[in-house]
Amino acid sequence: MKKESLEQVVLKVIWKIVFVILPFSLCTFLSISADARPLPLGPIDMDSAKAILADKKLLPVEGIWELKQKDYIGHFLIIKNTTSVKTDWDFLAVVIDSSNELDNPGEIKFLLKNTEASNVFDCNYYQKGTFNTIEFKGTMTLIGEEALQFPVLKLSNKINTYIKVFPKKDKP
Repeated sequence: MKKESLEQVVLKVIWKIVFVILPFSLCTFLSISADARPLPLGPIDMDSAKAILADKKLLPVEGIWELKQKDYIGHFLIIKNTTSVKTDWDFLAVVIDSSNELDNPGEIKFLLKNTEASNVFDCNYYQKGTFNTIEFKGTMTLIGEEALQFPVLKLSNKINTYIKVFPKKDKP
């Protein structure tokens, strides 16, 4: 029986790493947890979002909200969570449209839970990236009935301010 040289043994180990371990590692690294961003309402657009809100008595946080920043714009539907998804959260914010090509209409962008303060919500915020979805926990504050603020200090050291675009509050 012929003995293998040290170089041959090392080469075999390297090939095993390349063909067995590396692909498995990449699949694990690139995967997103299955329930991170479900589509509880299915795909959605602006018209279907307005139809969902029609003829309902809405809470102040419910509606269609817009986020604009530099070269980003997105619209999000916030509704009371009556779905079977993330049932421990009081409100869902789903993507209607977004200039981030990785955000898909109907996906959850953030979740809100009531706190003791009527204008402050616990928040789980999802930032979708090329390789995975990152979840940020914090609080979101409702200012009046027309603005929501969420500090994204871990992302960019700034505050995201969402403006309500539907339904518009009647001005006196």
